[in-house]
Amino acid sequence: MKKIPIGKSDFKSIIDNNFYYIDKSELITEVINSNADIILLPRPRRFGKTLNLSMLNYFFSIEEGEENLFKDLNIYNNREIMNHCSKYPIIYITFKDVKENSFEQTLESIKFLIDKEFSKHQKKIDTILNIIEIADKKHYQRIINQEASEVDYKKAFKLLSKLLTLTYNQKCIVLIDDILLHKKDKNRLAIVMELKTIDEFEEETKEKKYISLVKKRGYNNILAFGVVFDGKRVWVREV
Repeated sequence: MKKIPIGKSDFKSIIDNNFYYIDKSELITEVINSNADIILLPRPRRFGKTLNLSMLNYFFSIEEGEENLFKDLNIYNNREIMNHCSKYPIIYITFKDVKENSFEQTLESIKFLIDKEFSKHQKKIDTILNIIEIADKKHYQRIINQEASEVDYKKAFKLLSKLLTLTYNQKCIVLIDDILLHKKDKNRLAIVMELKTIDEFEEETKEKKYISLVKKRGYNNILAFGVVFDGKRVWVREV
């Protein structure tokens, strides 16, 4: 009997353990056919953003990708798309658990995530150190040896992407889950957005509820707006 995956966001775990899964594999087709350099996948809270990125990771990753995970999903019958399975180096990082109480602690948590991602790929990258530029090699070794400066960390993803592309002779895909909003920084801008259909246009908006919640989290600088659409046209209304 299938189980309901309450609180689970790891695609492989859900498939392997026979949990219910709503097939969203066509998202992979949309990503491949978009030809965009950067794709934003906005969803409301609890709408499966982390699970979607986990699915993309297990599909594209040359290290973690598993074609068998998709054998019962719609996308498996599209062999042109399946040819992309397990073919790309992936940088996959999530900020959803970075919930520190100060900027300094938040920065340290981000550094830890970057260190962890570099360590994950270290064995493969070490095989090409003799052919990369000296500056990149020194930058890489400072991060691996935990001697990196803040400037090094700011440029870390760009470096890692470059090194993985060289390692596998294949373009690197970067998956970033969630954004960072520091809950104690009252000067940081908080954005509240509500999506509405044309039928809901005249209804009272719900932004006020969320504005109240954001204020409770310490934000005073808040931008709230509604996005209304009818399938062809889009209006943006500031609250």
